[in-house]
Amino acid sequence: MNPLMASVPIRVASPLLAALVLAGCGGSPPAAEPAPRPPVAVEAPEETVSPAGAPASGVGAPGEAPGAPAPMASGTPRSPSIPLDSPEDDGRAGEATTLDGIYTGAQARRGLGVYRQICSDCHDPADWQDEAFLARWNGESVYRFWYYIYEQMPEGEPPYTLSREQVTDVVTYILQLNALPEGPSELGPDEDSIDDHWLYWGPAP
Repeated sequence: MNPLMASVPIRVASPLLAALVLAGCGGSPPAAEPAPRPPVAVEAPEETVSPAGAPASGVGAPGEAPGAPAPMASGTPRSPSIPLDSPEDDGRAGEATTLDGIYTGAQARRGLGVYRQICSDCHDPADWQDEAFLARWNGESVYRFWYYIYEQMPEGEPPYTLSREQVTDVVTYILQLNALPEGPSELGPDEDSIDDHWLYWGPAP
């Protein structure tokens, strides 16, 4: 046989033989991996600013969906609606009382801040306008009322948790809630200043 002719089948059969070997091993030529995709740029969301006067996100307002927190109530000042003893009824005519204007509006506003931060967890402003509350404390010394808050509040906390200034400011906020007059000077947090006045909510209607 011509040596040149004998070499032809070998060259033709070689690719077929390689394919049969791969098939017998259960393998197949690896598929080409897809080309990596170019990264997609993700734009950050634009920051929105609420217009002036609009409620901030999560702050409740009338007409908002249920579950939004309601605005914090501060109470509406009003005079007592029940008859209460006056200083004259108790023989204290001419003595210093809460009817003389013993706090300032700025001090009562600080007291409102303390109420919102601490007292509102347990109290509503209407609690301090309740008839039973007013009757309980009318004619007592301001110091006794002040010291009760200082020792007993906030409920469940150790005595004297609040500072003397916080207690004094809250007391003046309660006075304002009951329409007691403001004065030119703040009520001091020291015992001499507090103990110098009797607590009267107002003359009988």
